[in-house]
Amino acid sequence: MTLQFKIQIRGISKPPVWRRIVIPGDFNFHDFHNAIQRAFGWWDEHLYQFQKTPRNIDWILGIPDEDDFWVEKVEDSREINVASFIKSKKLNKFVYVYDLGDEWVHDITLEETDEETTLENPICLAGKGACPPEDCGGAWGYEDMKLEMSKSEINEFSLLATNKSLAFCVSGASNLVPLIPQGQSADGTRKGKTLLDILQDYRKEDLLDQADLLELKLDSKASEKETRELFAKAVTDNIEKVLSQLTTEDSKILETLLEKPTPDCSVTYYDNFHDPMIVVWGFAEMCMDNEGDTYVLVASDFWKAAKPYIKKVQSKEEVQFRMATENFIIGLTNLYGQVSIKFVKQEMVRLEMAKSLKEAEDLVHYIFASSLWLKNHSFIKEFIKGVIPESLLFLSPYGWERPLQLEKAIADKGLATAAPKQFTMLQILEASLAPIPIIPNPKFDSFIDMLIYEMNFSDEEALDICHQLWYREMHEGDEDFYEDTTLEYFIDSVLYEYDENDYQYKRAMDQLKSFLDYMPRWQMKGQARKKTETGLSLKKESTIVNATSSDYVTMPVILKKAPGRNDLCPCGSGKKYKKCCGREN
Repeated sequence: MTLQFKIQIRGISKPPVWRRIVIPGDFNFHDFHNAIQRAFGWWDEHLYQFQKTPRNIDWILGIPDEDDFWVEKVEDSREINVASFIKSKKLNKFVYVYDLGDEWVHDITLEETDEETTLENPICLAGKGACPPEDCGGAWGYEDMKLEMSKSEINEFSLLATNKSLAFCVSGASNLVPLIPQGQSADGTRKGKTLLDILQDYRKEDLLDQADLLELKLDSKASEKETRELFAKAVTDNIEKVLSQLTTEDSKILETLLEKPTPDCSVTYYDNFHDPMIVVWGFAEMCMDNEGDTYVLVASDFWKAAKPYIKKVQSKEEVQFRMATENFIIGLTNLYGQVSIKFVKQEMVRLEMAKSLKEAEDLVHYIFASSLWLKNHSFIKEFIKGVIPESLLFLSPYGWERPLQLEKAIADKGLATAAPKQFTMLQILEASLAPIPIIPNPKFDSFIDMLIYEMNFSDEEALDICHQLWYREMHEGDEDFYEDTTLEYFIDSVLYEYDENDYQYKRAMDQLKSFLDYMPRWQMKGQARKKTETGLSLKKESTIVNATSSDYVTMPVILKKAPGRNDLCPCGSGKKYKKCCGREN
């Protein structure tokens, strides 16, 4: 027996978000919950309940939990068969409510019951619209978010990927129901993937654009399936050209695989909130194992083609120069949030990478056509052909997807400019490090020493804590930020063994406050002050900003609490605050 349902999230339009799924007749309502979670792409992090209509208390099915002080009695969804229940209640329509805070109401319509057919797991027949992000404020919040999203993001839905996820949804699964990580078999063992496997979710238009930027020729008249095959072949046939454009981060991943080969071509990776370029461009995939550890799964045919050429390509002088310049720009973006191309050239001259702005411009043009990272940040073909406007902005890999989002976040926080902050070349390059950038902070050494020598964290764990804190401080308060807050993270992940009355707990909290007070804050470098205050006019789906070329906002060290006049300046210059960034105060 099978049951066919159409399930649609209430309150979302243009496009509506719905899925048509068929479930086995032996499914209970908790199994049904699991199927809905996977069909839409939810994360299964909140409570749920089935009922006749929202807030109707005639009957409610869910997971009873005495700690949640339910007002209404909740019947255990794990003990009630879907087919038998809807037959007894004569139900054709009812609802599934997920996240009782945001209250995502899913309208469920029974379309067909087949007494003859049997299934082992649910299947999705059709669907439309991307699943909203978790914790975005419900349907109203998502509708507001869509104003800042691209059309492709709003419409994103893959029938193939959905059914891959549903394939592991079986009757009688546990309460937590962890999704089988990509790149992993049902029994938990890792399995390799080819380029074609990874490219299944890439659209024809995206692959044609990527091929154009890589200077690979594809037949634009080919079908979507043929385009994937042609792209995979073109990449492996032109592997030296592709390898010569990878970032330092990507090269380190391939070097690690070269030194420590694995059967599935996987490399353990620090989960640092952004994907390497080989993942973005479809040459590899980010995965997670049963222990929650992240790894990069390199496509087996990509690796086979790349392996003989890795050291040869990396030893080329032009590739090393391109990587160094690329790291320089990445470091600047991590320190400032976003920077303009004009500012990048000014910094090149200041730090003697170039003798003049004209030479800096020539260097930028030279590396632009051979960098996957730069191409990914522009995606505007004219730039590759040499037309690079002064107003082009680069965003931190740890930042937002669009300049306007960063501009709005900074405006909302009311961050004001102060004395210009200039970083050393070493600080800039350290801030570009993958996977853990080191952000200049005069309290860094004392803070990390406390973590290592007083709280017994390893060097890697201590660096990770500093990075996690920096990332949260840069994003805390943003509408689309879903991580726990800085303080919540520190208490839960660092102070979990200590009582709040312990000396070490209090000392750690004091050290944290000092560390955060001296942490540089992101502020746009390369924006006109007037434009920053009034908002920016952006071309759709572009990183070109219509900002004037004069009166550029400078990057201060923004403090939660200003240091004393005779304290060391938090910019790291070694001077007293009154003789450095505090001069104008």
